[in-house]
Amino acid sequence: MEHTEIGEVVKIFSRTVEIRVNPTENCETCGVKDLCHTRPRISTDRLVTALDPFGLKVGQRVKINLEPKKLVKASIIIFVLPLLGLLLGAVVGSFATRTAGYWDYLDLGAIIGGFAGIGISVLGLRSYNKKLEKANQYYPAVAEIMQ
Repeated sequence: MEHTEIGEVVKIFSRTVEIRVNPTENCETCGVKDLCHTRPRISTDRLVTALDPFGLKVGQRVKINLEPKKLVKASIIIFVLPLLGLLLGAVVGSFATRTAGYWDYLDLGAIIGGFAGIGISVLGLRSYNKKLEKANQYYPAVAEIMQ
């Protein structure tokens, strides 16, 4: 089942459009609604960037779809990979400190390695994000123009 919302086109870009979407009843029951990056702090409207297969114009009302599988996959990529980078970096940092013979500084080596692991994973995510932006894989898509 796809997640669909209805909104109004407010900006047009080369391949995408920015759509003002009113929160649905699903937004009010969401456990992370206060942390949602698409939720502005002043207005009740949200701005969503979506693919434009129709050549839309400002002011048109549209229906957008986002597949739940893509949403879950994107969430895993964003949240799990940095965590794995932290854990792997801490293990490698601790191992490197022990191998170098600095037994009194194992915790410091793990901390430094953890920060390095997070940094490397974030840099990797940034480059992967640039690749995904070109593929338009994780954007919601405009499904139809409403009358």
